[in-house]
Amino acid sequence: MNSTCADCPVLFPQFMYDSILKVATKDKNFSFKTRNTPFPITNAVRKRKVEGITMIVIFMTAIAYSMLVTSIVGLAVSERVDGHKHMQLISGLKMSAYWVGNFLVDLIKMEVVVLATCTTFWVCEMDYSTAWITFTVFPLAIIPSTYVLSFLFESV
Repeated sequence: MNSTCADCPVLFPQFMYDSILKVATKDKNFSFKTRNTPFPITNAVRKRKVEGITMIVIFMTAIAYSMLVTSIVGLAVSERVDGHKHMQLISGLKMSAYWVGNFLVDLIKMEVVVLATCTTFWVCEMDYSTAWITFTVFPLAIIPSTYVLSFLFESV
């Protein structure tokens, strides 16, 4: 008998009664059947399971997107430290072209991750009906704010 089974505490007395009756009746073939019908899963348990999965999804996407934003800030700060922007401006590049180019590259980089995230939600049949709107608009808000906040860091 597997004593780690959740049904064991209920079934063990039945097996004991079976053994006692075999001895009492002196019939080695004596046995009776025990049937176990578990209760259906309640709505509270089902809701708790869905909430747990949702929290894991939120945690994992938060980590992934924070790493992506960190890479954008890191590139903006390292460009200022290394002087790449200054060299391009001396070569005749317009400031607006520089920022638009950076914004478009960062937007494409983030939208690829957004597309992968929304596709994963769809493939795994996670019913986050309006999450794709939030994920699609997120890069339009976070990229300009990372550019502005990158000026808080020291430049050489």
